[in-house]
Amino acid sequence: MLRKIKSFLSNENNAQWCLFLLFLLVVAVKCILFDAFCFSSVPGYFKALLFSLPQKIVPALFLAGFVFVTKRQWWTIIANLLIDTWCIANLFYFKANGIFLSYEAMKMVDNMDGFWSSLESYMGRDIVVFPIITLIYALGVYILADFTKSRQYITALVIVICSLLVDIGDQFMHNQYHQGLKESAGVTWDKTPMVLLPFSHAYISGMDIVISYNTWAKRYIKKYSIVGYFPAMFIYNHFSPAQGNIAITEISPEELTPYIAENKATTAKTNVVFILFESLESWPLNEVEGYSFLPNLSAISKDPHAFCCYNLKSQVGHGNSSDGQMIDLTGLLPISDGATCILYPTNDYPSYAQCFISSSIINPSPGAYEQERMTKAYHFKSLIEPPFRQHWEDINVMEKVINFMDTAQQPFCTLGITVSSHTPWRYGAEHPTYLIDGMPAKLSAYLNCLAYADSCIGMLLEHIKHSDKLAQNTTLVISGDHTIFRWKDKELDAYAEKANIDLRTTKTYTPLIIYSPLIEGNIIVTDTCYQMDVYPTILHLIGCEDYYWKGFGVNIMDSTLRYNRPISEKEAGILSNKLIRSNYFHSLQP
Repeated sequence: MLRKIKSFLSNENNAQWCLFLLFLLVVAVKCILFDAFCFSSVPGYFKALLFSLPQKIVPALFLAGFVFVTKRQWWTIIANLLIDTWCIANLFYFKANGIFLSYEAMKMVDNMDGFWSSLESYMGRDIVVFPIITLIYALGVYILADFTKSRQYITALVIVICSLLVDIGDQFMHNQYHQGLKESAGVTWDKTPMVLLPFSHAYISGMDIVISYNTWAKRYIKKYSIVGYFPAMFIYNHFSPAQGNIAITEISPEELTPYIAENKATTAKTNVVFILFESLESWPLNEVEGYSFLPNLSAISKDPHAFCCYNLKSQVGHGNSSDGQMIDLTGLLPISDGATCILYPTNDYPSYAQCFISSSIINPSPGAYEQERMTKAYHFKSLIEPPFRQHWEDINVMEKVINFMDTAQQPFCTLGITVSSHTPWRYGAEHPTYLIDGMPAKLSAYLNCLAYADSCIGMLLEHIKHSDKLAQNTTLVISGDHTIFRWKDKELDAYAEKANIDLRTTKTYTPLIIYSPLIEGNIIVTDTCYQMDVYPTILHLIGCEDYYWKGFGVNIMDSTLRYNRPISEKEAGILSNKLIRSNYFHSLQP
């Protein structure tokens, strides 16, 4: 048997054809597996996969054709390892953010300093499948290497040309299909050219630039492949009319009339302490298996001087935590592609910090998300943080907040950022306040991190309530920067169902909890609201509703405003994108 196989591989170019088919199969399987890991829970996925199979195979066909050009085939192992790296990086990013890597996101790698351990929580069998396949492939290359000694340039050229013809043909059909859709709708066809590089057609047309980068990326990967997405991402970033800066003249003043007040300075009537609670979701405010992991937040939400909205929809984009901070401070939504803090850290942003005599941001992780420059951009007067490459625990953050409150000239505002509940929730795993039998370790660590941060906030509230200087004129605001459980996890889902935890339906919600002596009667809102509503709600509480920028959200303490929004979430996103990319507020600063 072995002699027959050896004889077969030695005959003519059989070994190279075997290697070609093996390489083709391995790359195509990786493309299909990546889709399965990301989209298998999406209705209609398998039907869509059936129609997109040719485009999963064509990039693999293109790459596999080059095995006929070289005698030494070890380069194919390196190519597979690069594909593995790209797939795994996108899987990590998709699990963490629900979106795929963009060119701008890749430039943010420096901001991972101190947070690399967070990747541990997203490790799974799907991550290791890709290198295992490559290991098996490497064994095949080792067996076939001694038999692949010739070069077949004509064969390689034919395969490459065929793959390109299939690819360009598919582009043409896709183009004609969408042209028909637009013409049937009475829309003039946008003649913006498409870039015809192999497997990277980004379809930079009028129909595509109106959707977000995230939507485009998901559509591209579903229809084509994660391999083709690599060049497509760079081409989209370079050619898309939706990228780059724009002129203020492209913004119609009439669009902004409802959101711009008289350009004048205004002074807050109360102090504000805002705690941006890392990865806080709404459901832990309820008891879990009879345990209250957030006793202080739960008590605050029921206080006779408190307001609580349980269903605040997270609206962050590629900037994640920094986007959450920006939305809460400015009432703007993130740009459509990339992190606002990385691309536009020198802009002038509207912020209620301008309404206070003293203002400060307490940041536990220096160097992350351009916090130093963004603090100035938001017009805070100071940034308090540890030395570079050192990090504070939540208790340290609260101590710094208390010290600032006790020494600052009033009225003041301060933003304290917690960090213990950032993945991989190591603090909760190492210091478990509560242990519940059968609870997944990941969930237990998360909840115990919340319990620790909650105890720190409880200390802060007690200080405010018992301070003669602060008790009657200080508002405490607590909200999550974003949600965390955005990825399907069988273990977590099974436990949530058993323990009656509503993980699935509340995965996009974070709470907004406000304690203020100005609030009379406990106010609870269960309507779905938005992160962009935090800003106008705070403007209302501090008596600065005549501040020059009103924000796109509404004061959610007013039920009439909640049900009569002047702008939709989508429209607010489009306008915010224009305002940020044009540095519109530079000329409006009071």
